[in-house]
Amino acid sequence: MFYFWKATDSSEEEDNIIGPMPAKGPVESDVTQEFERRAQRMKEKLTSADSEREEAKKSTSKDNEEIVLSGRDKRLVEQVTSYNESKRSESLMDIHQKKLKSKASEEKNKVQERRPFDREQDLKVNRFDEAQKKALIRKSRDLNSKFEHSKGNMFL
Repeated sequence: MFYFWKATDSSEEEDNIIGPMPAKGPVESDVTQEFERRAQRMKEKLTSADSEREEAKKSTSKDNEEIVLSGRDKRLVEQVTSYNESKRSESLMDIHQKKLKSKASEEKNKVQERRPFDREQDLKVNRFDEAQKKALIRKSRDLNSKFEHSKGNMFL
């Protein structure tokens, strides 16, 4: 498609670009009134749906509160609570936390002695013994070429 641009008067172009001027008085048209009526209907519909949902929630919460336990359920609840009191007096987490607190208090009360500097213990210098050192050197010799076939891990 080819479009041909036609030269027109510059004032006409500005009018077309800006568009028509708004009305000077209040606009009384059926379009605006219809739009407002539709908006009002939608608002009423949504608020009525919200109120229905709230009523439904209230009714279900009332139903939940009015649940009455049967005789069997009451007996089971009593048996479970008595068992928990006799066999499970404390949870494992509580027991563990108490142990940690007691250890911390013992270490706090324990007198700390100053000891002389020990290079191997403080710096942990000798992490390898001689056998581990030789094994590491032997494995590093196999790394001569990155294109050479590996002997240790062939199928990685």
